[in-house]
Amino acid sequence: MNYTATPRNVQWQDLSNQHKNARERLKMSLEEFINGINVPPIAIVGPYGSGKSELMCWGLQEVWKEHKIPAFMVHLEKLLKEIPDNIDPSDFVDILEGIVGKQLSDLQELIDVDSEKAIPSKIYLPDMRSDDTLTSYFKEIYKDTFNLSDFKETLQSKKVVLFIDEMEQKYSELLQKVKVSDKAPLREVLESVEKRLTSYYLVMSFGLTSAYETISGADERRVQTIYISLPTPKNFASIVKNSPNAN
Repeated sequence: MNYTATPRNVQWQDLSNQHKNARERLKMSLEEFINGINVPPIAIVGPYGSGKSELMCWGLQEVWKEHKIPAFMVHLEKLLKEIPDNIDPSDFVDILEGIVGKQLSDLQELIDVDSEKAIPSKIYLPDMRSDDTLTSYFKEIYKDTFNLSDFKETLQSKKVVLFIDEMEQKYSELLQKVKVSDKAPLREVLESVEKRLTSYYLVMSFGLTSAYETISGADERRVQTIYISLPTPKNFASIVKNSPNAN
């Protein structure tokens, strides 16, 4: 059994009222962004194994399939490779805009050239296999509703959602790249996203312990925090009871 979070086969379950509330809050914020409402970026916070990446995969599939809006998902470690050293906070806003724009143009170019060509690993799509083509990958995301012509229209959208996973793993490196004195490298980005000065909306995940260090102070006031706890024994019992393999 594969326990890796993937938008190909989203395993998110509303195991408790808290889990249901987390998913509904994410859904509402994504819809508000798509509908043109000013909404703060999201920080999904929880301990290891609580389902943060799974919820992000649910959100990514929701955005592509239900709202016909492009979405990308990347670990902060990979994203940092495209961010120069010693940048101003305001420059970070534009750099992310450029990165998102390049992701879209690379997908558009792939469609124009050959939709059956393998997707380059530089594209921020989670759980990609070496032989994945644009058609094969997104057929699993869209299930039975994938249509290449509609997909082309989706890529023309002026709105994009960027999911950044495992922020805590390389947050210290982000601090080194962005010149700030208050340990809030995301300040300008978060403000710009909420004020709709960017084409992208931001959803990030943080480990529980590190969240108090990485999104405290100035940045904490600029995000919506969604907490996810580990499933309880009762939740696990429910999972086993409802499993198709249960006797």
